[in-house]
Amino acid sequence: MNNKNIKKLLNNKELIIVLSLLLAFIFVCFYIFNVSNNKTYDIYETYGVNTIDEVTVIKNNETPQTLTIPKAIPVNGSFDYTVDISKYKDTDNLSIMTEFDYCDVSIYTDNKQIYEIKKSNQAILKSNAYQIAFFDIPKTRDHQITIHIEPLLKSVKSYKISSIKIGRKSDIIINTLSEEIITIIVSVILIINFIIMIIIALKRGSIFERDHFSILYLSIAGIFMALYFLTQLKSICYFFGKTKEALCCIEYLSLLLVFAPAILFVKYKLDPKFEKIFNLLATLLVINAFTQFALSIMKIREFKEMITISHAIMFTTIIIAIIAFLFTDCKKHPAKKTLFIPALVVIVVSVFQLAYYMIYKLVVFKNTGLVIITILILLEVREVYQKLIYYKKQRIEKELYKKLATTDSLTSLSNRQAHEDFIKKVEDNKINGWILSMDLNSLKYINDKYGHTVGDKLIIGFSNLLNEAQENNQNISSFRIGGDEFFVFIKENNTYDINTLIFNLKAKYKAISITEDDFEPSFSVGYCYYLAQNQNSVLETYNIADRLMYNDKAEYKKSFRKERGLE
Repeated sequence: MNNKNIKKLLNNKELIIVLSLLLAFIFVCFYIFNVSNNKTYDIYETYGVNTIDEVTVIKNNETPQTLTIPKAIPVNGSFDYTVDISKYKDTDNLSIMTEFDYCDVSIYTDNKQIYEIKKSNQAILKSNAYQIAFFDIPKTRDHQITIHIEPLLKSVKSYKISSIKIGRKSDIIINTLSEEIITIIVSVILIINFIIMIIIALKRGSIFERDHFSILYLSIAGIFMALYFLTQLKSICYFFGKTKEALCCIEYLSLLLVFAPAILFVKYKLDPKFEKIFNLLATLLVINAFTQFALSIMKIREFKEMITISHAIMFTTIIIAIIAFLFTDCKKHPAKKTLFIPALVVIVVSVFQLAYYMIYKLVVFKNTGLVIITILILLEVREVYQKLIYYKKQRIEKELYKKLATTDSLTSLSNRQAHEDFIKKVEDNKINGWILSMDLNSLKYINDKYGHTVGDKLIIGFSNLLNEAQENNQNISSFRIGGDEFFVFIKENNTYDINTLIFNLKAKYKAISITEDDFEPSFSVGYCYYLAQNQNSVLETYNIADRLMYNDKAEYKKSFRKERGLE
C-alpha cells in the first residue's frame, strides 16, 4: 500500500467512524458477557485458574450478607468477609491472588493467621495504597478463609472487594500476564511513540512551531496514560510490591496530569480565542496534581480522599472543551475535523462507563481507558503520518528551490551562487585539486553573424560536454559563472593528466556543427593546481588560471583574425 492510499484511508471519515463504533460495540458486548457470566467451575475441571465471585461479608452487629464480587460496599470501620473454598480439592497445592486498597489486612483459616499486610512506620503515605496479596493456601479443616479489613482512610466511606483468583501459583501468574498483555503492549507503544516524537522534535526544530506543537502534547498525554495503566497492572504491582507507594504516586499523578497536555493538544485544533482558557485549565490541572502530591506525602490528605476535587476539575475541563469545540467554526479552523472521531468514541465509552457505574457501583476506567488509549494511538499515528508527509514535502520543496537557485537555467550546470558556495567548501575542507578557467572563443562573432540562438547552442553544446565529464568522473565539478565563462574544479592529485582531458574536450567541441561555413568551435583554457596547504586561496589560484586562459585566448584571437583576413 503506497503513501497515497494510506493517506486516503486515514482521511476516510466514514470508515474510521464505523471502525470506532465497532470497537466501542465490541467493548460493550465484552462487558455484558463478562458481567452475566458468573458461574464458577471446579479448578480440576477447567485445568487452570478460577475466579471466586462470591463472598460473605460480616460487619459488626449486622447480618452476614453474601455478595457477588467485585463490588463496592459502604463501610464505617473494620469488617470481615469469608471465602468458601470447600469445592476445591487438595487446596494445599493452590494459591490465591486478590487486591486490597488503603487498608491493613489479616487473613485467617482454622483461626490461624496465614497472611497480613500492615502499614509501615516508614511509609511515605498514610495508607497502604494499592496492594496485591498472593499467598499459598495451607491445609484447612473448615475450608474457609476469613479476611479482616481495617480501612486506613476514615473519610472514605466505601470499600471495593476485588475479585479473587485461585489456582496454582504459576498458572495464576501466566493467567494474569495473559489478561494484561494487551494493556502492556499498548502502553509500550505509547512510550515508544513518545520517544520517537522527542527524537523528531530534537532533529526538526520546526515541530516546536505553533502548528506542529500539538502532536508533542498528544504524545505527552499518551505517556501519562501509559504510566497510569502500567502502575495499575497486577503483574507490575506484584513484581514491584516493595515500591507500592511510589507506584501509587505515579498512578495518581499520571491520571491527574494527563488532562493538561490533552487540553493543550485540543487548544491547537480549535479557535485561538479559547487559548487563554485552555492555558488556565492546564495550569490548574498541574497545580492540582502537585498540590495533591504534596498533601499526600505530608500525610495530610491522601490522593484517594481528594479524588472528588480531581473529578470536578476534570469534568469542568471536559465541559469547557466541548463548549469550545461547538463554538469553533470548521470552515475557519479545519483542524477541528480531526477531533470528531476521537470525541465520538470518548462520548460512547464515557456513557457506557457512567451506566456501568450506576448499575454495578464499580469504576471500569482501567478498561474504558484502554479503548480511549487505542483511539489516542490511532490519532497519534495519523498526526505523525501527516507531519512526516509535511516534512517530506517541505524537504523536497527546499531541495527544489535550492537547486533552482544554484542551477543555470540555460545549461543545467551549477551557477555563480553554487560556485561561491563550492569555493567556501573547498577552502573549509582543505581539498586539493586542479582549477580550470575556460572561455568560449568567438562567441561575439557568432552572435553578430548568426544570432544569439546559434550562440546559445554553442554554450549548451559545451555545457553538455562538461556535464558528461562530471557524470564520468565524480571528482569533476563544473560551473557556468558568466555568459561564456566556465569554472571547473577537479579533485585529483597533481599527477592527474589534465592535458588529455582538455584535448578530448577540444576535439568533441570542435566536432559540433552549428553553421554552414567552416567555422570550428573552440575554447580557451588556463589551469593551475590548488594546494590547500599553501597560503594562496582558491580565488588567487583561479586568478592565475584565468590569466593563463586570457594568454591562450590572445593567441587564438591573433590566429582567428589572420585566418579570416580581419587584420
